[in-house]
Amino acid sequence: LRSRTGSFNQAVGRAIFNYDFEERFDQDINVFAGWNRGWRPDVIMVEARSDEIVPGETVDSAEIGAKANFFDNRLNLEGSFYYYWYKNFQINIFDREQLDFVTENGGDATGIGVELAGNAQITEEFSTFANYAWTRPRFEDDISITQGDEEIPIEGATFRLTPEHTFVIGGQWVQDLTENWDFYMRSWFTWQSEVFFLDTNDPALRQGSYGLWNARIGADYNLDIGTFGIAVWGFNMLDKRYVIDGGNTGNQFGLPTFIAGPPATFGGEVSYRF
Repeated sequence: LRSRTGSFNQAVGRAIFNYDFEERFDQDINVFAGWNRGWRPDVIMVEARSDEIVPGETVDSAEIGAKANFFDNRLNLEGSFYYYWYKNFQINIFDREQLDFVTENGGDATGIGVELAGNAQITEEFSTFANYAWTRPRFEDDISITQGDEEIPIEGATFRLTPEHTFVIGGQWVQDLTENWDFYMRSWFTWQSEVFFLDTNDPALRQGSYGLWNARIGADYNLDIGTFGIAVWGFNMLDKRYVIDGGNTGNQFGLPTFIAGPPATFGGEVSYRF
């Protein structure tokens, strides 16, 4: 009978700086900066013929950004820049001998990114919004991880399921029909660049860039004790075919499995909120 014990600890925390320029410049502009540390504890791996302790994963992240409101709060803009760095990035892989997932040390990894967002109240009834994000995470160390019968180097690879670019744009139109009835129409389009389904960035297990168009139309009846609503909606209305995950356990035996994204889907609902 093989056993292994260990005791692990790590200090984590968060620090935030925030400054509002409104009193000084008569503009609703806010700047902020922050630092965070997170921790995933060490993993005790006990197998039939060996045992080991995979070091705990730590991630430090730093972010700076600003938010601003203009034209009596009818235009809102915000943006941020962030950088994060991992030590002992923990990667889950499938062990064919044990027929189970185990944890390996992926070494150091870093990431850099930018997020931009804005929304505008064009008229009393119509508003729009848009969000864009760019991120570039990479494994830094000359380390290989097990995939089936191979040892695959991951230096320079990006994280699984992490698109480099994402973008969302949409709008909403709201109209008062009566004193109690409000009618609305919302539509938005989301897009993302390619993603890999494995940290090894196997080109056979990836999803190329794709976009999805969604919409919702409904009406709310406002009561003194709540809101009654009816709506119809559509998801992926252009019926884009895409995959949200691939590889999985079957990939370790040369038979990767894939999870398809939902096709064009339409529905309706009746709700009551109080």
